[in-house]
Amino acid sequence: MKNMMKLGFILVSSILVLAGCNLGDGQKDVLALGDQAIVQARKQVEADNENRLRRAREMEEDLGRRHRFFQAVRGTYEGLLKTEAGEFHIRLTLVPSISPFPVQRSRTLEEIAAELSGLHLNLHIVQWSGENSRTAVGCRIEGVNPDLVRGQLDIASESCPNMYSIRISGDSQAGTPEDSDAVATEILDGRREVVESLAGQVMPSTSAGIFEFAAARVKR
Repeated sequence: MKNMMKLGFILVSSILVLAGCNLGDGQKDVLALGDQAIVQARKQVEADNENRLRRAREMEEDLGRRHRFFQAVRGTYEGLLKTEAGEFHIRLTLVPSISPFPVQRSRTLEEIAAELSGLHLNLHIVQWSGENSRTAVGCRIEGVNPDLVRGQLDIASESCPNMYSIRISGDSQAGTPEDSDAVATEILDGRREVVESLAGQVMPSTSAGIFEFAAARVKR
């Protein structure tokens, strides 16, 4: 009888030990799965942060290039517009909507995107005949987004009776597409800080003519 009781006690103890071991393994599995989830979540957060930082750097570089271009063209230019009715004076004033400012911290994507979307050129064009500036006619166009690669601004606005195709130019005032491309590249690469002249065409809404002009910088 005692042997039977002893054997039963041993069997029960063994079952309890096995049950305890199995419970411990399950808990370990649960903990392991939880740790893996935490690790995966942490890796995902790190990857998202790295992507945002990379995107922010790319946008800051793009913003810097745009600011370089806008600051290089900002200013007042004067020259002559040749038409079938003779020569007219033309004055073009370009003003960026936002000036660059130093930032001593890393900015968020939203901050950079807001500045990118708000950065454009405002353009004031005046034309007059002879020496009498009282005969001047002009218009103001806001929100101009130039072609940075080609160095060109195409202007068409309800507030302006003429259409304009304006190209940045080197010191020679050649105003050819090749010249504009080269000057734009120098600006974007940081090898040129100021555009000295503009050239282009005026297309009146009341005439089929296309008239050429060239204008040199007179004011920064």
